[in-house]
Amino acid sequence: QNLRAEIGSLNVQLRDSVAACTAEPITNADERLLQQGSSTGVVNVALIWNNRHDLDLMVVDPNGEEISFRNKKSNSGGYLDIDMNASASQRTGQPIENIKWDGDEPPAGRYQVFVMLYQEHDDNQALDPTPFTLAISVRGQTEEVFGNISSAQYRMPVKFHEFTVE
Repeated sequence: QNLRAEIGSLNVQLRDSVAACTAEPITNADERLLQQGSSTGVVNVALIWNNRHDLDLMVVDPNGEEISFRNKKSNSGGYLDIDMNASASQRTGQPIENIKWDGDEPPAGRYQVFVMLYQEHDDNQALDPTPFTLAISVRGQTEEVFGNISSAQYRMPVKFHEFTVE
């Protein structure tokens, strides 16, 4: 009994020590884009979260075309710029996915934004649901949308937001 109590106390100390040594996660999409050598487009949809799960971002453009890991570039000029945590060798606890349109005139109309939990990874399996932030920027005006996705929604694209570009 005493040994169990001591082990429990040591586990708490270890957890607190690890937490004290862990850098605060970057929660700003622009900073994560910069880390990945990218920048914001004239229309930009970024997905950020703070674990090693593989979340996927999907945007349906005004023409009804999907941009995602399955279709990385649309005829409207939008493209998947960054896709993280898909490969075991490149997993990070501070990922970002990014879809953007460059140029002066993005397609006008309604954009739909979906998030999908593609894969939970063993090292973070207990983290459910996964909270995330969508940073949506149109011509420099940014809006943040907060959400979470759970293992109950595994590999199901879930619509979290839509916006209109005029």
